[in-house]
Amino acid sequence: MDSPARRVKESLNIAEVIGDYIELKPSGSYFKASCPFHQEKTPSFMVSPSRGSYYCFGCGASGDVFSFVQNFEGLDFRASLELLAKRAGVEIGKYDKRLDEEKDKLYKVLERATVFFEDNLKKNKEARNYLKERGLNENTIKKWRIGYVTNEWRNLYDLLKEENFAESDMEKAGLIKKKEKKSYDTFRGRIIFPIFDTSGKVIAFSGRLLGENEYAPKYLNSPDTPIFNKSETFYGLNEASSFIKKTGYSILVEGQFDLILSHQAGVGNTLATSGTAVTPKHIDKLKRFSKKTILAFDSDKAGLSAVLKTAGNALERGFEVKVVELPEESDPADVISDSSEKWKKCLVNSKSVIEFATEKALKSSDVKERIREVKSMVFPLISKVEGEMERSYFIKEIAEVLKIPEESVKMDIEKGEFVNKRDDVGKSDIEEGKILLKSGMEETFKELASMIVWQEKVDKSPIDIEDIKCQIKKVDKKLMEIIDEYRPSVKEEDVFVVEKIHSTSSPLFLLKYIDELVLIKKIRDLEENIKNISGDDLEKFQKTQEDIHSLKLKYQKNEGPYYIKQNE
Repeated sequence: MDSPARRVKESLNIAEVIGDYIELKPSGSYFKASCPFHQEKTPSFMVSPSRGSYYCFGCGASGDVFSFVQNFEGLDFRASLELLAKRAGVEIGKYDKRLDEEKDKLYKVLERATVFFEDNLKKNKEARNYLKERGLNENTIKKWRIGYVTNEWRNLYDLLKEENFAESDMEKAGLIKKKEKKSYDTFRGRIIFPIFDTSGKVIAFSGRLLGENEYAPKYLNSPDTPIFNKSETFYGLNEASSFIKKTGYSILVEGQFDLILSHQAGVGNTLATSGTAVTPKHIDKLKRFSKKTILAFDSDKAGLSAVLKTAGNALERGFEVKVVELPEESDPADVISDSSEKWKKCLVNSKSVIEFATEKALKSSDVKERIREVKSMVFPLISKVEGEMERSYFIKEIAEVLKIPEESVKMDIEKGEFVNKRDDVGKSDIEEGKILLKSGMEETFKELASMIVWQEKVDKSPIDIEDIKCQIKKVDKKLMEIIDEYRPSVKEEDVFVVEKIHSTSSPLFLLKYIDELVLIKKIRDLEENIKNISGDDLEKFQKTQEDIHSLKLKYQKNEGPYYIKQNE
């Protein structure tokens, strides 16, 4: 009997699914796009409908429709299966807990805790009044499943224990802590904000202290768990993702109240982090939805520092970054509480982060101080702007304001330690020393080794397998050695699978497959080599770039079948 996953896969066209997330353009029998999993200027992400797979020449990302949705949406396999099954109209039936038993237990205990917190809020007038004073209405409280927990040591623990939840699962989910073999609740005396994954499941909590306690932090967040990583999780992404795609940009705020009030005011493309500053991982995740963002952080010194750091990470990943200038000593929640229209006007009047930073840097009347602040705040941002024309524009603006030559500004930017002098030469994202087998090609090698073993066992194979192996060695000796290393791991069932899949393929199919693998490996090798070329050897660098481009064109144009023969 076919598995639900196989039926889903057979019912969907991978190009149509991926095309709903990123823009794909036809390229022969393939589709190509800029890779959503790493920063690049030239599209190197290829989708093959016939194979039901994708591959990126830049970062090595590869897989099928499930792995794409998992990586893009930040879901586990179960959630991606449910999402795609719904799209395909396939009934998947009851989920087998053995597939992901640990995560399933964590989801269940967190869901039960959420209900407990929600019930507590309904019973506590002080907590409800506090939320109303902050401007939240009943519908918003219900939508975001906001809760409360009294300042007792073991209320949640006792409830979960009574309902037979394992103590180990409570601890793994971050709901309890242990001290001297005694367990107690992590969250006590706090307003509770559940944090959701993109499918709407609760994966963590953030608790805001209610009342005064000099010994307790104002905000307390769940620790990292098997289903929650605060360094890449956005609060509100489950609600905001569709609005970001619709509007074409995101709005980043710092706190839960900032976000919730922004959504309540009708600005649904607002996001916040979950107990941490914005990290490069956050930015990488965000660019899958849009590469335009508006930063709306607090107007204090810490907020300015967060703006500059976040903007730097975003600019070097190709983002267009704007900043909301808030009234002094205020945050988005303050502005929205005053007037939702005032908040929307602030967003409309947002300005380029470089313009924003320049205005901040030029506040001093002392010339030396102004120059020092510009170098400290503005130059690092300009250095990370992608386009040469855009960088030149900002350099000219700064030069005019400071009344100094453009060349002086340009030289100071270029000699700064924050400048990555290789950013604009197409450097590969492969880490130095990373071997080919760690670049997402393991399954391909194993399948290829299985196909060769299969052909060797065929009495009258239409393909001269020994000749093909000789051709591979002529083109790339190391490639054949790698394939041979996989032969001992090939089992009878592996041979059976490839025979069942490819028994009706034309005799040129195996040759075509080998040729494409050779092309991919040669591209990867050249990308490794280019990193070691001296910056002074421009001619060699350009020649290597041309070779890489030529090989990628061969692959895109589906010219693999004759590649080996042409290079005998």
